[in-house]
Amino acid sequence: MSGPEHFRLSTDDLPILNRQDAIREYFGRMLQRMDYETNDERGMWLKAEAWLLPGISIGRSTYTPLEIERTSELLQDGRDDVMLCKLPSGGRIWLPDGTEVEVAPGDFVLAALNYRLHM
Repeated sequence: MSGPEHFRLSTDDLPILNRQDAIREYFGRMLQRMDYETNDERGMWLKAEAWLLPGISIGRSTYTPLEIERTSELLQDGRDDVMLCKLPSGGRIWLPDGTEVEVAPGDFVLAALNYRLHM
């Protein structure tokens, strides 16, 4: 019996000019089915590691401040996933009804993936 599928992604391994595109297209849209944006003047930076198991994935990552959203286009895939994550620096979540929720540093968030998150 083999173990879980494991992958690592680091923008440190990519040319600076390709980093943002790699995060948005590969990590965001293909793996997580999310759209990533940043307002950080340094651009996007990410180190991620994940273990893929049947029906669940477990991962950890560090990154520049990001806005993550399941756009209406991405929501058309019909996935009803949820995500549990710890936000070491805190952040904000905008619920589908427009309600904004402030997340304190170090708090955990359990959310359906039909939201916008700033972390």
